[in-house]
Amino acid sequence: MRILRSLALAAAVPWAALAQPQSGVRPTAEEAERAASALSAWYECQDCGARELKAVTGYGERVVPSLAAALRDGPSPARRERLRHSLGEAYDRMAEQAQRYPDRKLPESRSDYVERYVANVDAQYRIRAAQALASIGGGQARSALEAALGKSQRDDVRKAIERSLGETR
Repeated sequence: MRILRSLALAAAVPWAALAQPQSGVRPTAEEAERAASALSAWYECQDCGARELKAVTGYGERVVPSLAAALRDGPSPARRERLRHSLGEAYDRMAEQAQRYPDRKLPESRSDYVERYVANVDAQYRIRAAQALASIGGGQARSALEAALGKSQRDDVRKAIERSLGETR
């Protein structure tokens, strides 16, 4: 069961392994799994608070490469596919309801619905990565934020990166 959970986390956040610390001591599988869980919870929480952010920033610079990857790439391809699948199923249920109740209209096509919400989750991952990088601070975090600012981003993501750069120590 523990192996299955580790594989599921690896598919959800493939870049979430802890970076090797300066001391050369590799993190244990349990430490890497805890870091992956903290990152996943931070990226996907709905009503995030200081607790979720603290769980990520507690790993310090060891998670900066993971956060930089999320800032650069958004959710993993596996996470995107699972999201597309679940959103497609949700749309199908709404379409079924619309057939039963003619007064309920679908506002958009299935593909537009799915892509809109995938784009929103993508933006959420990138914004949360920027916020965590700002909280951790340091040269690597600043470099990741500066690199992301130079890329074409959605307006809310760009503003979050700018704010995070202003807050980075």
